[in-house]
Amino acid sequence: MDEQKQPNKINFLHQDNIQPDIKQDLPEIPKKTGLPKWVTTLITVLVIAVIGIGGYFAYNYYFVPDEPEPITYSEDCFWRPNQDLETCQDDQKLAGAYFNGTECLNITSCSTSFEDQQSCQMKCIKEVPEADIQKYNLEVIWNESLELLDIDCQLKYGVSAYETCEYYLAGVIKNGILIGKNLYLEVAHSMGDIFRHYVMINNNNFYFDGYYGDEAIKNWEIKGIDDLPEEIYFSDTDYKLSKYPYGNRLFSKLEDTEKVFHNNELGDFYLYNKCLLAELPDHRTVSYDFILPFISSEDKVLKVTFNNEQKNQDEYLFNAHTGCGAMCSSLDVVDEISQQDLVEIGKTDSNEVFYEFKDPQNKILTDLYNNKNTGAYYNTDGSYKQLEQSKYTYEEYLAFHPLLFWQDPLDRWIKFKNAEFDSMAEMCKPAIYLYPEENTTLNVQVKPNGGFTGTIPEYSSNGWNIEVNPDGIITDLETGKQYDYLYWSGIGLNYPTRSDVGWIVAKEDIKLFLDNKLKILGLNDKEILDFEDYWVRKLNKMSYYHIWFVSQDEFDRIAPLSIGPNTPMSTIRILMNAKGLDEYDHTIKEQELSNIPQRNGFTIVEWGGALIR
Repeated sequence: MDEQKQPNKINFLHQDNIQPDIKQDLPEIPKKTGLPKWVTTLITVLVIAVIGIGGYFAYNYYFVPDEPEPITYSEDCFWRPNQDLETCQDDQKLAGAYFNGTECLNITSCSTSFEDQQSCQMKCIKEVPEADIQKYNLEVIWNESLELLDIDCQLKYGVSAYETCEYYLAGVIKNGILIGKNLYLEVAHSMGDIFRHYVMINNNNFYFDGYYGDEAIKNWEIKGIDDLPEEIYFSDTDYKLSKYPYGNRLFSKLEDTEKVFHNNELGDFYLYNKCLLAELPDHRTVSYDFILPFISSEDKVLKVTFNNEQKNQDEYLFNAHTGCGAMCSSLDVVDEISQQDLVEIGKTDSNEVFYEFKDPQNKILTDLYNNKNTGAYYNTDGSYKQLEQSKYTYEEYLAFHPLLFWQDPLDRWIKFKNAEFDSMAEMCKPAIYLYPEENTTLNVQVKPNGGFTGTIPEYSSNGWNIEVNPDGIITDLETGKQYDYLYWSGIGLNYPTRSDVGWIVAKEDIKLFLDNKLKILGLNDKEILDFEDYWVRKLNKMSYYHIWFVSQDEFDRIAPLSIGPNTPMSTIRILMNAKGLDEYDHTIKEQELSNIPQRNGFTIVEWGGALIR
């Protein structure tokens, strides 16, 4: 992609510059036939004259106008491209700008810049007829399968930012000013797949897809892709499913899918790796997760009454630990038990039955008790230091009902774990960048004290053996594959999961916050982009997030890092903690960050993070 063209790309969004890629597949408008043109013109003039004269007298002698209904602040002003870009200022050429006669209005003007909000709203509305709205809810004639194109990777940082990238022809737009344009799908493979839709205008790619899209069109919706229901019913039951915001894959790449049920709006649903998913019109997947009515949405308390008539007051966890890049938020399915192993222990208000193990010495129970990476082995005096022994005797542990089981609508046994006995933080996607001054062969070892949950490339018994050039391109000596960084995820024992310092950040401000803080902490533009590609999408479920950064000394203690035979002259290791909040917390004090680290000579940079429950 020619980046020099990007600042002027929006000037191409003028209807005269948009030519359809495909014309023959779209319906032709029939040619008009009838009277000669001079006859129709004469008739039209006479009709207009009669109507005009009659209307004048009717208005003056018979018509008393009603007061117009006020246009309220809540009325929508729909976006349309500026019709005359030359009369608009640069900051008014972005999405959200309106053209009204000879002046440009901005969407924010309707609520802040004009004294008379009703007048502003009226200008917006009468300049955008209802018939034009459909232009920006794009309809597509979808291909029956994706057509792979022979195009080199055109992403901002080239191949070095991603392992590979692919381009597909997905369909043809059939309405609006982009009618006849091909719709393409870009797939970037990094430590997960990133998908973006785009069209080509004058050899420029215009990207849709919200957050990372081009300003001119990023908020246009694609029918069947951007208007999916947030909730649906599971088959013919009263159970609801909620749309999972991440984890898209190409459906054709999946193996061993099992059809489960049909939804009238989304089509067939399949079970794949414990996820319920459907195939979208662009041949990506979308996943939906069970909403459990007996789990409190406020504090995750399981609303069950035990056989002794005691109501449960504890939080229970029921989602599987699927690592840091899952396709869904799957239930914690247990395959190795049957109903013969269980005994009924309680019910919900809706008569859902819960069970626990008959045998109090069941190995799953004893293993959980002896797991030192759970909350039972951590001090709660504020230091959160790890203890040598559990805080509870085995009898006290059993009284917590540490493990409960429920059979879901797919007849799977689902494990519910008392949150007191959950594992501590999982460090997600630490990425290690290496910048030697010359081509260098290195051995890199990192040792998270709770073990790995994933690595790319594969971590051998003695670490990663790699070759790195001064641009930071890493070649795995085992496979010959190239990477931009080394990836790992793992468990941190004695992890610092509490802090009274940091920042409370609204979810819509996460990117701006990271732009600022990561620069202070020493990351360059490319590293910041990689960080935000992963974390901005992750931190969008809660209204606010308490964010703070672990010191480099703490990072070294939790996951010591060693590199040889050459030793880096400069090391930057950044570990972010994020905890979701429903409300703003005014008790948190701002964290003081150290000065920007200097990069001298052979430099290593590592960033990662953890979601704290």
